[in-house]
Amino acid sequence: MCSIYVVYHIIHAVDHIISMMCCIIYLYAYYIYGISYYRYMCGVNGVFIQEEVMSIRERRFWEDRNIDMFIWTVNNHDRKSYLDSLHVPYLTDDCS
Repeated sequence: MCSIYVVYHIIHAVDHIISMMCCIIYLYAYYIYGISYYRYMCGVNGVFIQEEVMSIRERRFWEDRNIDMFIWTVNNHDRKSYLDSLHVPYLTDDCS
């Protein structure tokens, strides 16, 4: 019984490591080399981004690729004002 439990967790850990490596390789190819075939295959036309990584450079990156971006933020007036100044749509936990 114990050996099945150990084997399961080893397989799960290896699966997690492989998927993380694939994600890193994809992001490296996407941001550094501009390889963007994946979004055409999957039909990606929008991304959600955390407001901590939002910048003018990030906005231009996604606009150049004709992908809509949406920012997720908590209900904070200063953060929402900053996002309004960048002219990007955002999603928050309150409509005020």
